[in-house]
Amino acid sequence: MSLITITHSMGSQGMDIARQVAEALNLELYDDQRLKEQALKMGIRAEDLKGLDEKKPGFFDRLLSSKPEAYQDLIESVVYQVSRGGDGVIVGHGSQILLKAFDCALHVLVHASESYRIRNIMKHQKLDPESAQKLIHKGDRDKMGYFRFTYNLNWDDPSIYDLAVNPEKMGMDVAVKIITAVA
Repeated sequence: MSLITITHSMGSQGMDIARQVAEALNLELYDDQRLKEQALKMGIRAEDLKGLDEKKPGFFDRLLSSKPEAYQDLIESVVYQVSRGGDGVIVGHGSQILLKAFDCALHVLVHASESYRIRNIMKHQKLDPESAQKLIHKGDRDKMGYFRFTYNLNWDDPSIYDLAVNPEKMGMDVAVKIITAVA
């Protein structure tokens, strides 16, 4: 049995690597869509999932709403439910932190340089370099704010991962092979 969490920065090809790892190991891939489906199976209402995202809540959200806490409770429930099955590839949502204390998963960080990420975003989303860079910076700020707010940690702190791969340096195929070998 293999349970793997994969955290990645936008444009690092982390989603593609997660898909290939899941396929190579014949595991379920729990990406955003699959985690939402799992939440619905658990009886969480679809309307409770709307408008919830992985970013630091603004001042008024924290003051006037329970959305940050509700989001975290939902994510924790879904991640713990998935982990009970003992295998699968969970992408993001703090799963590397939620499951760290249980020592039940391989926690992987997929990272690459900003220039590599910009090139990938430009290619896949048909953006100019400046727009791709702005999108990456916004994504990085949102993720950093979410992790600081929720866990008081930096999401890219290497000490919370068992393995870090850089597809820019080693290629995507090698990154997948390394993760599957370690798993």
